[in-house]
Parts: sequence; C-alpha cells; structure tokens
Amino acid sequence: MRILSGDSEHYPVVVYKAEILTAFKGVGRGERLYFGPFIGYGAGGEYLTFLQRSKDGVKPSDEGGESGLHYGPIGTLYRVMYQGYNVMPSRSVCMFDGKTPNERCDYGIKVDTYQVKLPRTPRTYPLERDDESANNKKWVRRDALISLLDALRTAATHGEKAP
Repeated sequence: MRILSGDSEHYPVVVYKAEILTAFKGVGRGERLYFGPFIGYGAGGEYLTFLQRSKDGVKPSDEGGESGLHYGPIGTLYRVMYQGYNVMPSRSVCMFDGKTPNERCDYGIKVDTYQVKLPRTPRTYPLERDDESANNKKWVRRDALISLLDALRTAATHGEKAP
C-alpha cells in the first residue's frame, strides 16, 4: 500500500488514508482505505501491511470545529495488528547479492525476522548476522516476497499445501 495522508489531530487514534497497490485478501488493487492506530508511517511511503478489518469505525473529535480539515466519520477502519510489526517499509535499497549495481540494487521490504518468520527462501539481507545486536531487521527482495505471498494465497484458496 501507499500512504496518501495521515491525521493525528482530529481522531482519538492516528488515521492513515492509503491506496492498495497489491492485494492478497479482502480489498482490491486501487482501492483506498483508512487504517491505524500506530504512529510513524510516512505519507508517500510504500508498505507491505497486514490489516484486520475493524467492526468499529471512528469519528473525528471535532466534527464541525475550527481545527481544520479531516476525513469525516470513517465507517470502516482497518487495524494494524501485532503492535505494528506487520507494517513493513518497501523502498529501493542497494544491499542484495550481485556484482554490479543492477544486481545489487532492487526494491526491498524490511522485515523484522524476530516477529515475522520467513521460510528459507526468499533470502534475507544483509547475509551476515550480528549476534551482538538486537537488530533483527532484514531486507528481502520485494518481488520475491510478493511471489511467496501470492503462492501462499493461491494454495490457501485451492486447499493445497503451502509452498
């Protein structure tokens, strides 16, 4: 998804407006939705996100007030689960294997491997692990991770064993 805007001023929790770039379940590509409640995601940023449709909407604190523009009452608010660990930034990085910049640079998704368990493939980068560090964030080539998620969705849809 790509975050189009956010509002932390008018609602009891921060609310982001986003456009779906690739859909796996639920909403479709190109649809726009509202989600929250965690702060720190950037407008214009792209993220791989797993959301849960909330049964509750959210209303602005000051519906007709003087404090500026807001989205109005939101009937369906999608909630970020697992304390925000399933919102993973996606951007261009140059840290993948390869000898030339064309091989080393690609779009990646940053995954907290302590919270999100990945199979052996796709490969994570950097390759070396620093056991002294508590930093478990690794980059995965975006296309490889999206292909894996697509295969999982297809297998689940057809009642097949996951790859």
